[in-house]
Amino acid sequence: MPVYDVAVSKSKKRKLSTDGVDPPPVRGEERRRVEKQVETAPADNREGNGNAERLTTVEFSEPAQWVERMALTSTKPLPSDLNADDDPKREEAFIQQALLSVVRGISLLEAGDVPWKRPDDYYAEMFKDDVQMSRIASAMEKSKARIEERAHRRAMKDQKKYGKEVQAEVLRQRAKYKRDMGARISEWRRKRKGNEDLDDILNADETTSGSKGRGAARGVRGGGTTRAPRQKNLRPGGVKRRPGKNARRRR
Repeated sequence: MPVYDVAVSKSKKRKLSTDGVDPPPVRGEERRRVEKQVETAPADNREGNGNAERLTTVEFSEPAQWVERMALTSTKPLPSDLNADDDPKREEAFIQQALLSVVRGISLLEAGDVPWKRPDDYYAEMFKDDVQMSRIASAMEKSKARIEERAHRRAMKDQKKYGKEVQAEVLRQRAKYKRDMGARISEWRRKRKGNEDLDDILNADETTSGSKGRGAARGVRGGGTTRAPRQKNLRPGGVKRRPGKNARRRR
């Protein structure tokens, strides 16, 4: 805060007011003596008696050094179109004026080599005691834990919802797979009539379905009779020779 040297100059004490109170009776000799003193008194004293009823005058004498008072007046006026009833805009204009004054004051302090920053090892005593600060810290911890718990519950809810969607999608894929397999098996039974192995038929169907639009896969024929009945009596390595006469006897 700026420091001011206040010099109060007072004139004579104000006379007590006796409004509404009847003055005491004055004798004739005393009245004549008072009137004579007033007539013979100097003019300055008479004027001083009249000024005694005036208010006390206060004079301010500011120090010559700016550091002793640290008072700044903003040189930037407020906007002319500022509405006095608009509190947010008015407060914002005041803040801007104060910021300009702060910047100017810091520059003046630095020019005068006056330290204005708090030292790094400076620890101010807290206005609140340790008990109240511990209560505030515990309240902040509880609030933080409550916020984290709420966020965790929301995340678990979203994860559970996503898990249900994933599970439903898996069940749909399984049902689709079962339908497709049932349809392929039915088609195999209808076309192949049970003469070929199921794995070969499924592999052939997958190869055919994978090459759709470019013709059938190489070595895979569509339609026609199967060779399974003719290969049924064939053994690996060709037809075996019939056992000889001695072999039949050893049996």
